[in-house]
This record gives sequence, structure tokens and C-alpha cells, in this order.
Amino acid sequence: DDWRVIWASTQDEVKLHLLEDAGFGAVLVDHTFIDADFSIIGAIKKINPYVRIIVVTETWRLESVRIAMNRGVFDYLVYPVKKKSLLGAIDKAISQSLSRINAATTRQKLLSLQRELDIAGRVQDYIQPGKTGVFKGCTIGAQIIPTRSIGGDFFDFFQIDENRIGLLLGDVSGKGIPAALFMAMTKSLIKLTAVSGTAPDECLRRVNVALCKDNPSMMFATVFYAILNLDSRELAYCNAGHEMPFLMDRNGEVRIVPRTGDMALGFDETSAYHCGQIVLNPGDILYLFTDGVNEATNQRKTMYGKKRLQNIMTMHRGDSPEVLVKEILEDVTQFSYGAPQSDDITMLALGIDDQKDTVFFKLQNEIEQLTILQEKINLFDETNNLPFAIRHALDIVLEELFTNIINYAFPAGENHEIEYHITLSGIKIEIEIRDDGMPFDPAQPRSEKKEEPVEQRQIGGWGLQIVHKYMDKINYTRLQGHNVVRLIKYITESKKGA
Repeated sequence: DDWRVIWASTQDEVKLHLLEDAGFGAVLVDHTFIDADFSIIGAIKKINPYVRIIVVTETWRLESVRIAMNRGVFDYLVYPVKKKSLLGAIDKAISQSLSRINAATTRQKLLSLQRELDIAGRVQDYIQPGKTGVFKGCTIGAQIIPTRSIGGDFFDFFQIDENRIGLLLGDVSGKGIPAALFMAMTKSLIKLTAVSGTAPDECLRRVNVALCKDNPSMMFATVFYAILNLDSRELAYCNAGHEMPFLMDRNGEVRIVPRTGDMALGFDETSAYHCGQIVLNPGDILYLFTDGVNEATNQRKTMYGKKRLQNIMTMHRGDSPEVLVKEILEDVTQFSYGAPQSDDITMLALGIDDQKDTVFFKLQNEIEQLTILQEKINLFDETNNLPFAIRHALDIVLEELFTNIINYAFPAGENHEIEYHITLSGIKIEIEIRDDGMPFDPAQPRSEKKEEPVEQRQIGGWGLQIVHKYMDKINYTRLQGHNVVRLIKYITESKKGA
């Protein structure tokens, strides 16, 4: 009774009806209506891929039926056709057609939603700052890995005035678009209030009042917000229900930054907020994180934990904030391999520059420049009174890499510059070498035997094995057309008395 039936006497009429109305669920066709090449079946399916075709025949042989079914015929009936069989076939065809249409509609909605999520994710990425920052006397590294295309974690760092910067890290309750919207609102309110230099406790108090007045979903955010005075290195902070940050000194000792005991934002507009204060020393690293780090679980449902987090920080003492957060993220990822990520993972590390002695110079890609390199190294060694073992390591490694660049980076022999940055920072020496030659990664381990024929030896040969032997860390990146090699050598002896 719910069917609407339209008759057509020619193939063109069938096509016209299908073009005018996409709501047809089934086409009942007599076999005489179908030409020898079955082209009408393809034409119908092209106009409406969801319509089901039923053929009624009395002369088709099995081979014709097989071809028709392969071309897209849904079912066939043989004359004489009983009413019950006919109605059953039509009902089945229409039901399947509607199911296909509904499935396609649902898929389109999901695709549309995914596009919206992708856009929201890109917007969220846009409002997050870069993952590294350099300010007077300090550097910052950050990482954020959401569980979905959009997440509820956030971080920020920004200049308040010439001598102060703001540090922000937070975690919003919930997931998906609602959490992302609440996150964006919370972060925007904090930054708008903070850029005028408002003290952390007063800043979060004002934001909390604003969030409580317009929070129908009863969401909340845990937040750590701090202001660092770049001259005095005084850190004023307020912790609104967030994980307590870690503070690591230059020797790798990790301690907890005391909690201020305040409530998360969005619960109670009458909540009071308080300000804590500590002084950061040269070589210190302040590490902020969300609970997605310490509560990450492995396949055995064991948590990563704060103890392991402290240990991995100590292992990477002396590393830059950027390297530290990458190493921690890699360790968390390895720990939880095979287990689903249940929460966003976000971290931010602020490092106070250590007392440094730095030398920068450029050399031409000529072997005669080796003498100048040796003079620069000797001057750096003597200026900083380095131990003999450290001097020996620097001499061998820098000379080896210099000759390696000349021999392999510039096969055409044209003139190029090689840049050197050598820095003594606390317990380590950091070296950065840049050249615009052919890509080559000396950080890759070499396994070469002396008895191998010359033509089979790897570029760099035994010399790069020596580099790996004498350096504690080697890192290579290809950056904007340049080879960038970073080396670290830890000083295990006292500089004095060498």
C-alpha cells in the first residue's frame, strides 16, 4: 500500500523517471525490455546506484541470468509469477535499496563530521604555540599528543614584557568537540587576563569566575600558570588542581614544585587562589605535564608512573628542554606500546641557561683550513682549562668530521662555508656543525672491517667509528638544505687541575 508505481514502455522513459526522482527503490523489468548487450542495466545503475533491478523472464537460460546478475541485477523471477513471490521480491529489493541509501547518508554525515573535526583540529593546532621557544636566559620545549584529532590538553608560553614570560599548561575534563571548545575558551581567557601582567593567582581567580558563569556542561580545567622574571629567575605560580610539576637541577636531582592547594577552574566561582614562589638556578629545568604522561598504561595495565618519569629526567640531565621532552615522549610511547592511548599527553619544559662559554666561527671547505680549526679548538681548550682526555677527544672528532665534510659533502669542489658552534655548558660540551653539502648522516653507526676492499667501505669509514667512540651523543638533521650535526661530550673530570 505504501508503494508508488510508475509504468514505462521504453528505455528512455525509464531513464527519465529515474533522473526526475531519486526515490525509486526497485525497477521491475521484462526480459524483452533488455537488449543483447545488457546496456540498459548499466544505464539504470549509473543514474541510481541504489535502485534494485528485478528481471522477469521465461526464456532466459542460466548463462543470461549469470551475466545479468554480474551486471547488477538484484533478482529474477520466472513466468508465471505468483503474486506472493512478486510482492516479496519487490519488498526485499526496496528494503535493501533503502538500507543502502541510509548507509550512504550515514557515511556522508560521518565524512562531514570528520571534515569538521579535521578543521577543528587544525584550528586547535593553530592556537597552540610552536613547540620550542627561546627567551632571554632560557629555552622552552613542548610536546602534545591528543588521543583524538582534537583534544582537551593545552599549553602556551608568551612574552608579557621585556623581563617576564608566562607559562601555561592545562587539562580539560571530557573529550571531543565539547572539551576542545571549553579548552579554547579557557586558554583564551587566561591569556587575555595574563598578558597585562596580572599575578597568577588573581589571573586564575578571574578566569574561574568567568567560566563558572557560563558553564552549562559543568566542565572544568586543571591549570598550572606561572610568570618567570627573566632577570631574577623568580617564578611566581598558581596551581589550580593540576599535576605538580618537577624541577630538575643541573646535577639531575628532581624535586616536586609545592602545590598551592587550589581548586580546578569551573567548579565554584567563590574559590580562592594562591601564589607560590621559587627561584630557578642556572641549569635548572622546570617540567610541566598532564596526567596523560604518568597515567599512561601498558598492555598489563601498569601505569608509567612518576618514579619512572623522574628517572628518565635524571638520565637526560644536561639535555636541552626540547630534547628532554622528546626523550620522555619516546619513553612513554615505548612503555605503552600495544596499549590504546587513553588520554592526551602534553608536556612543557623550561630550561634556565647554564653559565656558558661559547665560540662561533666559520671555515672554508679547504683542507688548508684545518690549521685554523686546530687553533680554534686549542684556544677553547685553554680558555676553559679542559682535562686532557676531553681535549684529545675534541681534537680527533672535529678534525675527522672536518675532513669528512671536505671529502664527501662537496664532490664538485666549489667554495662553501662550514659553521661551528662550540659551547661549554655546565657538565657538557655541545658542538653544532653546519654545512650545505650533500646529505650525509654521521650519526648512523658504522660497522666496517679493516680487511674490506676500499670500494666496499662506507663513506666516512673507520673515522666515524672513532667519532662514535669519543662522543657521548650524536644527532643529525637535514634542515633547510643544510647538514646539521650536534655532538655532546660530558665532562667526567674536573675542569680544574687538568
